[in-house]
Amino acid sequence: MSKNVLVVFLQLILSDRVSPRQFYERTSFMRDPEALGFAAGHLAGIETCRFALATNAGILNRWQTPPLVMAGLWVPDKLEEDAPTEAEDVVVLMEQEEDESLSGASSLSSLDIR
Repeated sequence: MSKNVLVVFLQLILSDRVSPRQFYERTSFMRDPEALGFAAGHLAGIETCRFALATNAGILNRWQTPPLVMAGLWVPDKLEEDAPTEAEDVVVLMEQEEDESLSGASSLSSLDIR
């Protein structure tokens, strides 16, 4: 993380007594000063390390259907009862659905009406 952004954010939450009460439940981790202080201390140590992680990888676009449906991010045409055993590339599925809907619209516009 650049410039300890996450640690600074946690310290701001710790110093603000009003906002966390508005946005977080009473039992939330974000409202527990001891837990936040502990997390901030550990993150400060981790943030000194430099990570070179590949983030532009196709595997990162592979999600299982149920979490996306529960989050309201995607509604497939057909929802299976059981969760799939392996992840699906939903970006490809969404593009296929979009292509299918566009091809239906374009076939109507390509009709020759006399």
